[in-house]
Amino acid sequence: MKLYNGTGCLVQLIGTLFSMPLVSKNNSHHTTIVVNRQRVCADHKNGVEENYHVIINQHDTQRILKFGFPGMLITIHGDFDTENKAAIIAEKIDFMNYPNADQSQIISKNIGLDDFKKAEKSYWFNRQGIVREELTYIH
Repeated sequence: MKLYNGTGCLVQLIGTLFSMPLVSKNNSHHTTIVVNRQRVCADHKNGVEENYHVIINQHDTQRILKFGFPGMLITIHGDFDTENKAAIIAEKIDFMNYPNADQSQIISKNIGLDDFKKAEKSYWFNRQGIVREELTYIH
């Protein structure tokens, strides 16, 4: 994954291969496949099938053509190319850096913690969409 100013978007998709790659006549370096998954989420869309178009390189195209088949379970690691047309459903948020000591004390007083740098609040969703709140203490 390429980073820009220390930021990036890492995506992991686990689903079934819906369509085999079609190699174009102009021998393009990239090919598109379709991967299907069942959406399991907290909202009303449980059980809805979603199709994702995935751009793959020439090496992966040849691997899928040689060893793959429709319905095969695959894992894809990659990056988003959405042009602001998609949303990420967060399962966990991690803080990459903390504010300085003065800002930390102000924030911790506002949220009722003794020391902001020693605690982190996380929200987890299980497969049924139930929220679990966690407070992680750092020693």
